[in-house]
Amino acid sequence: MLTNQFEAILKDLEGYFKCQLNPDSNNSCLIQLDSGIQVQIEEDLHHNLIIGVKLGMLPPGRYQETLLKAALKANGYDPLSHGILGFAPKSNTLILFQKIEAQHVKPMKLITVLTPFLEKARLWSESIQRGDIPHVGEGLINPSNPPNLFGLMR
Repeated sequence: MLTNQFEAILKDLEGYFKCQLNPDSNNSCLIQLDSGIQVQIEEDLHHNLIIGVKLGMLPPGRYQETLLKAALKANGYDPLSHGILGFAPKSNTLILFQKIEAQHVKPMKLITVLTPFLEKARLWSESIQRGDIPHVGEGLINPSNPPNLFGLMR
């Protein structure tokens, strides 16, 4: 029997992930994908969903600096629905996260968010494993016409 909204959301996502999903004691769920990526989904106090992926550790040095610059550029080019890249300095880890507001937490909406989010996670994770820098902007927003500052100026 489902005891809360988060459990119901996880049950709705079982078909997408093709596995049984259950919340842990922290109302969070860690999902291991075949690609090796681990996706964490949790519900905050306002019933928003937070989805996160650790993409990989970045050794200090030139590669880390270059990759973080590329991540900042990607945050400007990619639609926000594809997730936001961030850096966890304590673990030197690049992360990808997404917040889905409570009113949008519906199974079909989640799947339309999860698909490009997980593709972005795969691209960046594989690039880090190879020691590469993903090409920012390809197939997304035209890099020659980047978004305007906060979408306010033309």
